Amino acid sequence: MVSPGGARRPPGLPVRGLYAQCRLFGRSPGHSRGLGLPLPAQMPGILRGAFFLSALIGTDRRTRSPGIRTPGLVFGLCVIGGILSACAGSQPIPTRSVQTGNVEIAVIARDWHTEIGLLTNQVSGPLATVDPTTSGARYLLIGFGDRAYFADHDAGFGTAMAALFPGPSAVQLTTVGALPEDADHTIVRLHLPQEALDRILEFAWNSLDRRDGTTLTRVAAYGDQNVFYAGRQTYDSFYNCNTWTADALRAGGFPFEPSGILFASQVMEQVQRIASLQAPENAVKLTGQ
Repeated sequence: MVSPGGARRPPGLPVRGLYAQCRLFGRSPGHSRGLGLPLPAQMPGILRGAFFLSALIGTDRRTRSPGIRTPGLVFGLCVIGGILSACAGSQPIPTRSVQTGNVEIAVIARDWHTEIGLLTNQVSGPLATVDPTTSGARYLLIGFGDRAYFADHDAGFGTAMAALFPGPSAVQLTTVGALPEDADHTIVRLHLPQEALDRILEFAWNSLDRRDGTTLTRVAAYGDQNVFYAGRQTYDSFYNCNTWTADALRAGGFPFEPSGILFASQVMEQVQRIASLQAPENAVKLTGQ
């Protein structure tokens, strides 16, 4: 999930409010035919929708690296994409003071996807006992996605299209030795008190489907440190990984409005402003440089 490769962001390319990164060619990291193209975040609805769908269809479940398998599919899905993106308007940016604290978390974006990262020794409650949190790695990354797509090792066009409609979700838990500090990722660090982090972890735990109140259902795994569990929420076009990230941050007390969030850029714009309000030195460039 954090392997280098995939689309490279051109040096100095701004993401906030101007560009979103989209790979229109290539299938996964390591494919030299991948081509990164900067697309304006405020582009017309049809084109923004095509970007969203191209990322969804080409996502590698092990790395979440967007890439369209067949470039012509972008144009065939433009009409559907326009409908989806019509609901993804600009989000209100917080302008008031926000909480801070001595605990740090990272909001991580790669292309279309966002997730939350934290030190494994900060994980409390029942989530601390769930694999791979107990692997001994330094960081835990928590993300959200479509269950059928993640569980299907041979997922193709049909599975990707099905993810546009309401269906079961999955929660991805990944442990890594270091956060992905490379040009493919954008990382913004936020500070909060421990009790606020506990609420985020409680939100993540409550996102897991527990059959008898405690037993989790593992739906897929890519190695011992990248595990997908059945989720409780419904995944669809209008509640995806980015909506979930915004919901989790709001559960921790940050001034987020998850409604209408579809794109990583929408999440990261709000996260960047929150980091700036906490303290200017906490903010980082959204270029990931």
